[in-house]
Amino acid sequence: MKEKYCEMLFAFDCGSTAETQSEQAVKAFKSFIAAQKKLDGEANVTGISFNEEMSVIIDNKPIKKVTAKDYGFFHGNGRGECRMLDALSKLINDTGKRLSETPEEERPSKVIVCITTFGRDNASKKCTYDVIKEMIALQRDVYKWKFILATDFTINMEKLGIAPEDTIVFRREEKDMFKPVYEEINEMITAERAKL
Repeated sequence: MKEKYCEMLFAFDCGSTAETQSEQAVKAFKSFIAAQKKLDGEANVTGISFNEEMSVIIDNKPIKKVTAKDYGFFHGNGRGECRMLDALSKLINDTGKRLSETPEEERPSKVIVCITTFGRDNASKKCTYDVIKEMIALQRDVYKWKFILATDFTINMEKLGIAPEDTIVFRREEKDMFKPVYEEINEMITAERAKL
């Protein structure tokens, strides 16, 4: 594995965010990216939305090259549809396949998955909580991936099998709710990258 090389995967529930919330999320993520760019070592970023297309907006891009135009996965339709399970399945499977095809010496020494979701999955068609919980356990326990969950609905933590210390609980009605969430995500990821 490549030393001091981290891959960060972001899965965002855009279906539940209105336009004003999307702009807040973009601003918070922009500050997060700026802070992470200052750290030692390499990092790549992938971002996927929980939308009908499960769009991968940023695809394994070096963090130093991530710009504001890459933040499109935050722009929601406000309909409240969440395809978290389908999106996470795609993100984990696609990344796992790509990494298995990558020479060992070029693989990241750490993979961190950040999931931001509102409420519970209500629109997935291909995947279930039980399947995702097993996928997360495999990646965490065998491949040492780190999973971080940001949610306003704590049952997601139990359903996904993510530990309380790896969960950020926020109140959806808070003004500018994304700023403190991504500040905390930044602290958690910075601590993980410092271990590399």
